[in-house]
Amino acid sequence: MCLGGNNGGDGGAAEREEKRQKKQQEAIARVNNLFGIYSDVNRPDEKDFYRTVIDRNNDNEWQELDRDAYNNAIALHEQSQSTNQESALENKSAREALYETTGNDVKNYYQNDLNLQKDIAGRQKRFAIARRGVGGGSSELDLSQRILDEYNKSSLNIANRGNSAAQQARASDEQARLNIIDRIRTGLGTEGAVQSATNALQNNITDARVNNQNDTLGQAFSNYAYFNDARNSQPRVDYNRQANGTYYQPKSYSGSR
Repeated sequence: MCLGGNNGGDGGAAEREEKRQKKQQEAIARVNNLFGIYSDVNRPDEKDFYRTVIDRNNDNEWQELDRDAYNNAIALHEQSQSTNQESALENKSAREALYETTGNDVKNYYQNDLNLQKDIAGRQKRFAIARRGVGGGSSELDLSQRILDEYNKSSLNIANRGNSAAQQARASDEQARLNIIDRIRTGLGTEGAVQSATNALQNNITDARVNNQNDTLGQAFSNYAYFNDARNSQPRVDYNRQANGTYYQPKSYSGSR
């Protein structure tokens, strides 16, 4: 409700500009809301609720604030903003849950591979130790510890991959939000902005998950194959030298990118 209506002698240009800016702020607020950010915009302004009072008896007129109309507009605005604030909080909570889910999906994707590799390495170790006849000794304990160390190292790498996926989704959301706001300020309408935001929110999660699951874990454990080769021709002296060692040749983990 606008009771002023004074165009200031500029043909209404100032009023049109004010309306344009208000529409932009409304569009920005809607986009922010979708990304879980609350914006309190376009609060009713007292100047829009002044009316002209005419005293015909004294041939006089003046501007007077329509207090009831203004208070009613403020009440409606606060009610609307309370709803918007709740909506933004819900969207933020839902988005954070999706970031966490994306990270966990990536972690599980690689952790399943790592667990399988660990089982295989454990079987290779048991066969090798049994074949060598050194079960229960320091060599078996040392080899078990090396396997565990490699497993823990790879698990940490996997956790980092999952965290990276979540951070990628979060960063992509923020970049998309800022880009859409820039487009609003250069003419993008509210409906187009909302559609762009909705598309970005859908695509960013998918992209983060796919981009972080686009390769294999790689060889997480050292190569134990020569233990299982019955024709292993390794010199006995070499075997004796390693009898109290680890029976394997470690190599650097190559699963990370």
